[in-house]
Amino acid sequence: MRQKSPLLSLITKIPPLAFVNDPLSKEQFIEIAKACDAYWIHNGDLALPHAELASGLCSNGYLNLMNILQYPNLSQILAQEIVSNIRTISYFTTIDWVFGSAYTATGLAKDVANILDAQWVPLEKKAQGEQICTRANLVPEDIVLHVEDIITTGKSALSVDTALRSVCPDIFIIPYISAVIDRSATDILVAEELTLRDSAFYPLFTLREFWISSKETCPLCTAKSERMKPKANWVHFSAP
Repeated sequence: MRQKSPLLSLITKIPPLAFVNDPLSKEQFIEIAKACDAYWIHNGDLALPHAELASGLCSNGYLNLMNILQYPNLSQILAQEIVSNIRTISYFTTIDWVFGSAYTATGLAKDVANILDAQWVPLEKKAQGEQICTRANLVPEDIVLHVEDIITTGKSALSVDTALRSVCPDIFIIPYISAVIDRSATDILVAEELTLRDSAFYPLFTLREFWISSKETCPLCTAKSERMKPKANWVHFSAP
């Protein structure tokens, strides 16, 4: 069993309602992420690898959010922040269902549903990455909140939207996709179809220090830095 650092031991004891009256700042979130060994950004040393994202794109940074969400109190804190955020922009007093993409946003969506006294079931994912909804008894006019962990290209969010509407086309999906992190690039974000569906992203935090690039235009690839998938090779990205 991995030994927790003294800082992480303190962080994992923060009460879930600790930031209700004083919202969690981006600086505080990054400190939590670093303590959880979840935040990495390339330091310019070309002998070190850079990130190959699930989309196949390259990046100089990576947030391993599951290293944060695996701690129940931290997942509940972020869920509470999402609920507070959505209440500032939404006039809905009742939400029937909360969904998040499989599998990284599954637990987060459940925590949000618990706060909102809403229904929740996990989505599933096909081998090709397509999201599917097989367990929810959705009925017309159900009000649905869509929660995501990280927005990079918007493809997972679009797949969730498609999966839910395929079960019941007449549900009402609140047009605010609530996410913890938006690390997208406007020239790459696959948001056109979501925009046509009147959806917009409302993240808690943006990480514009993380750039995204195709392999062909990636400056780190050009400089011969090796591409690696972070989750499978986290030992090469993890802070010492």
